[in-house]
Amino acid sequence: MDTRISFKIQKKISTKSISYPDTIRDKSKDILREKLSNLTSEQVDILEESINSAAIESLEREGLVEINMTDKRAQRTYDQILRRSCLHLNPSSPVENSYLMNAVNNGEVSLDSIPTMNPIIMHPVAWRKQNEDRIVEAQQVAGGNTNLATTRLLKCGKCNKNNVRYRESQDRSADEAATIHAECIECNNVWTQ
Repeated sequence: MDTRISFKIQKKISTKSISYPDTIRDKSKDILREKLSNLTSEQVDILEESINSAAIESLEREGLVEINMTDKRAQRTYDQILRRSCLHLNPSSPVENSYLMNAVNNGEVSLDSIPTMNPIIMHPVAWRKQNEDRIVEAQQVAGGNTNLATTRLLKCGKCNKNNVRYRESQDRSADEAATIHAECIECNNVWTQ
């Protein structure tokens, strides 16, 4: 019994010394400086260190502790966390998250917590809007509303935009699913599903 305990302690100590190669980490710091030019060098170091730790923790959860840090799976894990952090911290990125950098600047969020943050906490404005849209849609469906509703949850097959008007109707027997009649607001494409 004592042998197993000491083995677990030894394993825990050894996994903490695992790190990505300096070449990968230095390149990542350059990317962070480029994408997040308003961060100081110290802040970039803190963020990169937490990205490194989050990637290693992710590999540990997947059972890949013994993996070579230059392996494609290990690099992909690190790159995903780096990319997500950059996208959410840069207000002019396609994610359009102005909340997170303001929260960092105001001291509400620490940089070292960002790589392990839940997406809902990372960008609460977008998630709040999405939940509000879902609530409105659910209320309309529950109320039997056959008028057109607007949603961002359906995507047009023609222009790939998700700005759609739709209505539901029970065109077939009651034991079959309702038919959704949708119209894209962007290109006026009409379809049913």
